[in-house]
Amino acid sequence: MRFTIALTTLVAAVMAAPLDTLAARQDELNAAIQALAAENPEDAEAAKGLLGRDINPNVQLTNDDEQEEVFERDINPNVQLTNDDEQEEVFKRDINPNVQLTNDDEQEEVFKRDINPNVQLTNDDEQEEVFKREINPNVQLTNDDEQEEVF
Repeated sequence: MRFTIALTTLVAAVMAAPLDTLAARQDELNAAIQALAAENPEDAEAAKGLLGRDINPNVQLTNDDEQEEVFERDINPNVQLTNDDEQEEVFKRDINPNVQLTNDDEQEEVFKRDINPNVQLTNDDEQEEVFKREINPNVQLTNDDEQEEVF
């Protein structure tokens, strides 16, 4: 019986301790914020905001742009980022996947070859030479000394 009473008293003391600690912390926090507001009246609003944010952790941060942006995206996940060009480009391609990139020469070249695969590359000498050899396989290379020597 004594053990049960001692255990119950111990559990009650342990459960009450965090509440006392939290209440003491809240009192210390209120005192510190009031002292800050008393020192500089201009910062009184900021101090009240800090107090409100500490008391209510669900209040959104209004001075933190990154946090604000995350909050806005959470509210409306379909809102696209207008200042992030990469994200904007991905969004445009998702809407119309057939739109080709006009500033990316490599992608543009691939697009041209997909439209007409028989068009040869005129700026690529190696590709041009391969094309000439495919038209007339008996023509020997005149600029390649090793090939001339074998001939």
